[in-house]
Parts: sequence; structure tokens; C-alpha cells
Amino acid sequence: MKKYLVGIGMSAMLAAANVSADFVSGDLQLRDAMYLYDQGVDARGSKTLGSSNCDVFQLVLDVTSGYTDLGMDVGNASPLNSFVYPDRIHDSAAMFAYALSGNDTWKVFGFNDKGNLASSAQIGKGTIFGYCYSTKPDAYVYFREEDKCTVKFSDGSTESIPNCMASSGSGPVLTEEASGSPSAPNQMVTSSPNPLYREVFFNHYQYALQKGEKLYINTVLNQPLSTLQKSRCASNLGRGETPSSYDTQIHVYNSSFKRVDGICGENLTFEAPESGVYIFHFAFGEQSAGVFFAARI
Repeated sequence: MKKYLVGIGMSAMLAAANVSADFVSGDLQLRDAMYLYDQGVDARGSKTLGSSNCDVFQLVLDVTSGYTDLGMDVGNASPLNSFVYPDRIHDSAAMFAYALSGNDTWKVFGFNDKGNLASSAQIGKGTIFGYCYSTKPDAYVYFREEDKCTVKFSDGSTESIPNCMASSGSGPVLTEEASGSPSAPNQMVTSSPNPLYREVFFNHYQYALQKGEKLYINTVLNQPLSTLQKSRCASNLGRGETPSSYDTQIHVYNSSFKRVDGICGENLTFEAPESGVYIFHFAFGEQSAGVFFAARI
């Protein structure tokens, strides 16, 4: 993973550039952006600015009062690779820009007091811009607010954070044993629909199968795949260990998070190669909201 410190003027230069590097080749375009003004941040880091499928994710930050430490997380599955910007950013500092680049699915900026993460006290305010440049048309930016138990998107829509309950004093309570994240997948059920969220980070489900058992999955998206998307999937199904090149698919991982199968499209029949727990990740970009049904066959 490469990291670059870039100036604010980089935004205009990146907006429509044809690039070729070790992690991306193609038409790198500005796919999404978020603009947050007078945004308060607390010591515990309840607010994070994240992205999905952005080849370059740029933060522009202007601390208008107080201070913040800047944490960063990058990766394809939890736990993400974490690191911290070495210098604290105060309101006396000039406008600050930083970019994360690479082929990792998730790139996240967090705002906190690294020496006082147990506190929910507000430490500062600022203007926060996030720019997503990608060769992938479904790349997007989101703003996660654990203190409000919500995830906000650039179009103004919001989603509730699964298993997040507001509590007084120390902020929300997150039930990590079933959050839908890669490290805490939800338990898949066959007796009723399983919910899917637009924020694909929460669309991980686990299910135990014996060797040779089959599981059929039928996905019903709020915005179904188009005829063109289905045609593309048919040309590049992404079965086995290698995923499809299109970002409208179901991934299947073993308990070590090694991909063992999957499919580009809404329906999957999976036969367990070994006995164990399998993790199913439903990733349809901004079309990911909906439900899926599962049945042993």
C-alpha cells in the first residue's frame, strides 16, 4: 500500500486522469465526494470518514477549533492495517491534505485523541472533505458516526449501524459479536430474509456446512442488477478463488478469510469443499441494499 502527502490542488488534477501504476490502470475519475462543515470530533474517535473501492481516497481537513489526531485504516478484510499520522493537527495549522492509494477495498480516516481513547469528550471542530478517485464506477465515500449509530452517504441518505445502541456517558454500545463486519459476521438464517445494507462493510454473514453440503442463496436487491450488469456477469462469473472483475458479486471465504468461491450475480449455489464455517460477503456497490434468502439443498 502506497501513501502520499498531497496538496489541495491535487483534487483538480486527479479528477479525470488516465493513469497507470502498479495498483491501477485505466480512467481514474472522481466518483464520489463528501463535504462536512463545522463537524465536531471526540476523543474516542466515534466519527470516521471511509471509502469503498476508491483507488485514491483523499482527505482535506481544516481544524477550526481545538485539535485532532488522525488515524488511518486500510485493507480488504478486518482487521484492517492501521497507522497514525505522527503529528497532532491543531486549529493553528494550515488546511491539511492526505491521500491513501492502493488496490485495497477499504480506506478509512479516523479523528480522535490517541492518548485518551476512553473519553467521549469533544476535542475539536473542523471542515472535512473526502474525495474518491477510482477506475470503478461504484466506488463511494461514507461518514460513520458511532455516537449517532448512523452511516451517512454523499446523497444525503443514512443507514443505521447494525447492533448499535445509544447509551449515556461513554457513547454508543456496539455489539461486535454480530455487527456484519468481516471480523464479526452476522449469523445467516434460513427461516427468514437476511437484511443487506448499502454499506457493504456490514454485509458479511457466516454459516456452517458439512463437506459436500450445498447452500442456495437468492438475493433480492432494492435496485436489481440491470440487463447490462447481468450480461457482464455472465461473461465473467468469478467462480472459485478468483473473483469477477465486476463489483456486483457474492464472495465466499473460509474461516481463514481465503476466498474459496463466489459468483458475479444475485444467485449462488455453493457446495462446501470441507466441513467448517464459511463467510459470505454480499458486495453490489451502491445497489447492495435489500435482502437475501438462504436454503440448504
